[in-house]
Amino acid sequence: MTAAPTRDSSFASLLAAVRRGQTVGAAARELAISVDLADAMLDEAKRLGLAVSAREACGTCSAPVTPASCLGCPAATRTDE
Repeated sequence: MTAAPTRDSSFASLLAAVRRGQTVGAAARELAISVDLADAMLDEAKRLGLAVSAREACGTCSAPVTPASCLGCPAATRTDE
């Protein structure tokens, strides 16, 4: 007897994807859902306390120069170039 295959919900899969650093658009394409639906799902995750945006969690994303500690962070954008 073999176990039935399991399938994560789109909600859980989306949260996992963005926690790995994927953009909302990339995660939506991977899950074959619209970006609007992905945004709505992430808004719900924030409302439930399951997620917070990197900008809200860290607070340094708006710095004029990206600190070295942010290297590799998918939310970090270079504004000093």
